[in-house]
Amino acid sequence: MKTIRTQISDQLYITGIGDGPDTSFDASPSPDGLPAANDLRAWVERYWLCGWVVVPLGPNRTPLSPWSHYRAPDDYPSEYDKDTVRWDRDQTWHRRAHGVGMLPEFSRAVCVDVDVPIEDAQAHLATVLGVEIPDADLAHAVVRTRSGRCHLWYSWPDGPPPNLSVEQAAALGCPSVEIKGQGQCVPLPPSKTGDGAYTWHRPPIPRAPEITEGLPPAPRWVRELAGETS
Repeated sequence: MKTIRTQISDQLYITGIGDGPDTSFDASPSPDGLPAANDLRAWVERYWLCGWVVVPLGPNRTPLSPWSHYRAPDDYPSEYDKDTVRWDRDQTWHRRAHGVGMLPEFSRAVCVDVDVPIEDAQAHLATVLGVEIPDADLAHAVVRTRSGRCHLWYSWPDGPPPNLSVEQAAALGCPSVEIKGQGQCVPLPPSKTGDGAYTWHRPPIPRAPEITEGLPPAPRWVRELAGETS
């Protein structure tokens, strides 16, 4: 018997990526067409539609369930699917979860955390990296964090996504920047804490033939900062 998540995943292949109207995310920066902020389960289904692996978060932004065992040979996605069934059976998304977090390593994704006001993120990156940051690099999949800072999401299809701590980035001359990938769990909208909520400043890309996760490809400056290119 297929889980709801696998049925949703199958739908990506049944319909064909980009066939018919988009049903994952509204293309505009406005929240119109997106699930209600208090309907966490509806957001989870939207994220599954993008092929993302997401888990319920508690009030302190930590996962409500362990997930490191997904890395064991042959345990993903079977163990994850078992957990999704249990979360629905226990009504975890409705009763206990305060948010939803993405696991980048299973979602072929990477997050660039820019710890400055979101309106200043592009200029900050250009200054500390010494390169031009095109508007296109911040056109999609940009999250406003609970503190008004910036999370930039990109696809990372080849191998484990990289990590770069704040300290490591600062040593490279890039203060207030962090790359979150392997081993991380990063909050997604509409996660909330006592300090505020996460929202989509610019939603992910509507599905298209070249887009399979709703995320733009990681630009060169991200790969260089992560040490992936010479």
